[in-house]
Amino acid sequence: MRIRIAIIGEYDESVRAHVETIPALEHAADHLRLDIDAQWVPTYGSDGTIAESFDAIWMAAGPAYYDLDASLAILRRAREGRIPCLATCRGYQHMVLEFAKNVLAEEDATHQEYSPDSRNPVISRMSNGRPGRRRMIEIDQGTRFSPIYRSPSTFEKFYGVYCVSGEAQQKLSRAGFVSCASDHLGAYRIGGLETLPFYYGCLFVPQLRSTQESPHPLIVGFIQASVIRNLSSSQKG
Repeated sequence: MRIRIAIIGEYDESVRAHVETIPALEHAADHLRLDIDAQWVPTYGSDGTIAESFDAIWMAAGPAYYDLDASLAILRRAREGRIPCLATCRGYQHMVLEFAKNVLAEEDATHQEYSPDSRNPVISRMSNGRPGRRRMIEIDQGTRFSPIYRSPSTFEKFYGVYCVSGEAQQKLSRAGFVSCASDHLGAYRIGGLETLPFYYGCLFVPQLRSTQESPHPLIVGFIQASVIRNLSSSQKG
């Protein structure tokens, strides 16, 4: 079986998280004895329909996307089409922004980095954000996500300095976008929609902790969901 995965974002070979993304997918695929066709798809010139050409979508880490609207359109198509989606760091921030705009119907929802004077920043700057810092996060037990990790806590490395704002967390949770892991301050570090096969984002970059011998569990779970999507699409075809 060959799984097709689109990595959405403008590839930058100077960004280690970008360089390590396809190898991390290959670690997980080898672990599951699968073949993958993973390719970078820039937001420039893309629209939401690109999501339907793949078994799964990975919204990449930053530093930036060329076309914010295109990234949000792709996320919306993945969410509404139940296409497995993993969003990391900047990609996760966009996942939250898309949900706020199109599900919470908050047209004025913004990312504080893009709109510093916004009255409704669903993504805001961390008060203690330090790029490259390794933090412990607690996996929220009882969610569908929790079996993906083998322990109730884990250490992950964070490179961004923006996170889901406290006010937005409450609104997201009420609408079904739930916390799956949090830090000592209770801030969303992994979040997503439990009603979909796999639609989760994280503020860290899991590919930097993946090895051939020990693929990252989050990426393994993502690939497993992609297999189910592939089989379902094949049966329909």
